[in-house]
Amino acid sequence: MVILTAALAPLLGAAIVVNPSAASSLARPHRSRITRATATGRATATAPSWQLASTLSTIDALERTGGARPHSLLTGLFDEASGLCSEGVWHNSWLGVGRLLAARELRREGDNELADEQLRAAQTLGESLYCLSFDGARGGFRRRSASGFWKSATEGEARRAIVDAGEDPGFYELSDETRCVSSGAAVIFFSLLAEAAAEAAASTAAGAAAEAEAAAEAAAAAARSVEVGSAFTAEFFDEVTCRFRRVGDAMGEATGEATGEAAGEAEGVGEGTQYWRAADQAIGCLACLRLAKAGLPPPPPSDSTSPTSTPPPPLLRQHLRLHLRAGHDTAMTRAMAGCAVDSLLR
Repeated sequence: MVILTAALAPLLGAAIVVNPSAASSLARPHRSRITRATATGRATATAPSWQLASTLSTIDALERTGGARPHSLLTGLFDEASGLCSEGVWHNSWLGVGRLLAARELRREGDNELADEQLRAAQTLGESLYCLSFDGARGGFRRRSASGFWKSATEGEARRAIVDAGEDPGFYELSDETRCVSSGAAVIFFSLLAEAAAEAAASTAAGAAAEAEAAAEAAAAAARSVEVGSAFTAEFFDEVTCRFRRVGDAMGEATGEATGEAAGEAEGVGEGTQYWRAADQAIGCLACLRLAKAGLPPPPPSDSTSPTSTPPPPLLRQHLRLHLRAGHDTAMTRAMAGCAVDSLLR
């Protein structure tokens, strides 16, 4: 919850499916160097921001829950190699957002080492989450997929531990369902990953080979953001009611649900039936605003007194912007966001 709060505050202010049996190859190893002292002390020393200090200290506490695989569903919240925090999409997306915004703030305050650390961790997490949960054919992220890194909620011992702790085992069970709030959070995460990659490419000045590599990474991140965002709007935005669906359209058809206003106004609906929720409209709005904003930030003002303040290469900026905008019509995504807000007032 702290990560979510810290992630949303500055955010508002300012299809390949991998077989779970191959999950051991997800992402590249990441080893954090954050300690309790650096998470709080360094953040406090470099930025008078409770959001930054809270985010870093929470991440530190989260990372210390890791251990040997398979992890406990109740206490083993973090997997170091993949960067995943359990197997759900919602909380992993906001963890990634928290890392990226922390990296941005740290870099602004001059702590490039810790900023790079958080950026690399977010990139590892993004790669793992995409490979594990994204299903382009179904238009979103599966709510919970098996990675093999955690125990299964269907195992007798693990299930008993969950029940004894007073929790619902259903929360930890695997699900192919695609939900608006989870996929929308992932859209926000991957759009920020694309922005971070573009910023890194624009600031790279370590030779032609390094610049080409950074540009290629930025283009790949932008293309993935387009893929994830386009799948989200196509799957969850209902053009008849101008609202965001709770579950994907394919899920609704599979359960034989009603569509249109009649479904939205139905009372006493059961599991699998389409209905309209404020949470879906809010996340849908945020995701669409991120898509509408997609693109590179304006170049920094030139400073003739600084030999390092050169503007980003114009061809690189144009190339990346085309990648980012290719799947997102700005006017359309802004209109979708406006419809979502309007539906909240009706």
